Amino acid sequence: MTRRVPAIKRNFLDTSHGQLHYVTAGKDSRKPVLLLHKTPRSIDEYRDVIPILAEDYRVIAVETIGYGDSDKPRAVLSIEDYAGAVKLLLDELGIEKAVIVGHLTGSVIGAEVAAGYPDKVEKLVLSGPIYIDEKTRQEHAGFFEQWRVKADGSHLVELWQERLRWVSDPDFIHRLVVDVLKCGETSENAHISVANYRMEDRLPLVRCPVLLIIGKKDPFVYPEKCKMFKHVLPDSREVLLEEGALFVPDELPDIFAKLVIDFIKNG
Repeated sequence: MTRRVPAIKRNFLDTSHGQLHYVTAGKDSRKPVLLLHKTPRSIDEYRDVIPILAEDYRVIAVETIGYGDSDKPRAVLSIEDYAGAVKLLLDELGIEKAVIVGHLTGSVIGAEVAAGYPDKVEKLVLSGPIYIDEKTRQEHAGFFEQWRVKADGSHLVELWQERLRWVSDPDFIHRLVVDVLKCGETSENAHISVANYRMEDRLPLVRCPVLLIIGKKDPFVYPEKCKMFKHVLPDSREVLLEEGALFVPDELPDIFAKLVIDFIKNG
């Protein structure tokens, strides 16, 4: 059966760091599910997930400040800044409580929303989460090297070749490169924010039910960088995806959406 694609509406919200771009889909009367993307991506990451979730839920997909069509801030923001923008959006939309879904960087921002604004989060889905502590911060100091525009355009080939390490589909690589080009020479800012985040202080403040989605082929997460989540969040539920890698919402959208829906319905 062909899935009916729901109407997706583009929106902007004024924040102290510039305009935040987000899209909505599904009926406003339904349970809200808010999606947060990885770095350096955009809501395009959830292109194939949004139509599935919007059949039964009110979907809000947010582009982190500095990414996609959101404004570019003048300085590196903190994870708390990003989370504050999410809270502002929920308030603007009149949403008392939402299910927050984040992938990689989005999972860190989602965790901070749950820690800093517990009354706003009903359930939390952390996809590809990396545990950040002092050891991780030291390991990642200077790790994220920012690409630069080159006069001969060779940076375009370099960006493409870099993504060939993880992806073989040229159409998908094109989407990834478009996202990083839209960020410009600040595409690594949110990675820097993640590296500076004191997750060891904040994660214990999370009180809502949590689903951990871990791709066993994700070299940056499994197994070392995700083990502490079960320790800090003992009541969380973990799902290991045998074929999951860096781009779970893109590469396994049906499985990803089903996991989110099952978690919403059954916990």
